[in-house]
Amino acid sequence: MRAEAPNSLRKIWIVDDNDIDALICNRIMERSDPHTQISHYAEGEEALLDLQKKIKENPQELPDLILLDLYMPIVNGWKFVSRYREMGHLLPQKIILLLHSCTGLDSDIRQACDQAEIDGFVNKPFTPEKYSHIRQKYFR
Repeated sequence: MRAEAPNSLRKIWIVDDNDIDALICNRIMERSDPHTQISHYAEGEEALLDLQKKIKENPQELPDLILLDLYMPIVNGWKFVSRYREMGHLLPQKIILLLHSCTGLDSDIRQACDQAEIDGFVNKPFTPEKYSHIRQKYFR
């Protein structure tokens, strides 16, 4: 069983190959939470490698939230979740994992809901209202 979600939102990872979408997310998050550390990964593989490294060397640097684009080249959101699942037992804390996509396909949402590692699905475009909802739901 995974640990409880953190009460505070100290670190956020945005994993998205679209720099514009990532910038929009970053700006919205910075305006709401100027003291939250936000990191952007343009590739799923890069984020997975950093996750593995932080688990081993510096677990206090793990994110509280990962906002994961579903459709990226090479390591897409589904592949990321599969590999994340393999290292889940090594996580010292629960990380809120939200899929982020512009498609909003019912099949994607159903598949996301069927996977225990995924905490939710956020349709693009990202808005201040969506971020506020995330904060209220997962980080009271």
